[in-house]
Amino acid sequence: MSSSKLEMEWKSFGNYILIVAIFGIFILIPYVAFGALVIQFIFICIAINEIKKINRQLNNPDLEKFRSRWLAASIIKLIALIVINVGGSMIPFAIVFSGVRPIIAPFIPGPAWLFLPIIVLFIVGFGLAIIGSAIERDAWEDFKNFLVKNKEMFPDNVFKNAFESADKLRNGALLWILGFLFITIIIGWIYQIIGYFKLANFKKWTPTMKMEPIPAPQPQATPIPAPIKKRTMRMEPIPAPQPQPTPNPAPVKIRTMKYCPSCGSELVGEEKYCAYCGGALYN
Repeated sequence: MSSSKLEMEWKSFGNYILIVAIFGIFILIPYVAFGALVIQFIFICIAINEIKKINRQLNNPDLEKFRSRWLAASIIKLIALIVINVGGSMIPFAIVFSGVRPIIAPFIPGPAWLFLPIIVLFIVGFGLAIIGSAIERDAWEDFKNFLVKNKEMFPDNVFKNAFESADKLRNGALLWILGFLFITIIIGWIYQIIGYFKLANFKKWTPTMKMEPIPAPQPQATPIPAPIKKRTMRMEPIPAPQPQPTPNPAPVKIRTMKYCPSCGSELVGEEKYCAYCGGALYN
């Protein structure tokens, strides 16, 4: 995945968060809240899916924990707020039924029983809301950790808004945990609306490439070549060839005798020995 596609997915995430923030305004308005909750939950799921796409490339454990915890918290809080809204919508009917009890609902023993289901729904709803808010608080803490560890990934303005929004959403979830005080729910709701609108600034992501200055090329020192040593060859005089002494050939003995001095036989050739007596023949 290219960095430009990653930036586009962050911008899509911001667009969906803006819709979440708009429908979050209607959460505390009776009767309208039910439809607003369902639509807000749908767009929260879409935004969470964008986080899943982003994390396929980043493979970041903090971002993965944020995604899974935010999804779990959103499901639990959706159920909790639906239960609370159902209980709240039953209050006018309970009042009416308690006023005309003998005619419309004679089987109900008294007005207190009319409000008992409402009380049970409020207790269950607030209990679920506290559990969901505790999980959501941890989710936004994980998102803050992701932002701090990957600050260089975002432009400065996007990082600043995202970090502040995560902090407000975390504090809003913390105030929901103290929902039994009731006033903290109103304050937490305001914190979360502000946090969602600030988080939606991801849609204003303007890619800014940080250009590092290119260092000027340093002149390279030209190495001075070592002086070439001229090789001088010493010409030794070639000695004149000495005349080799010519060996004197041994004197050839010429025989002048015609007869063997030993036996007197006549000699017919140049033999060295007498053919008859074997004696040496010399001049």
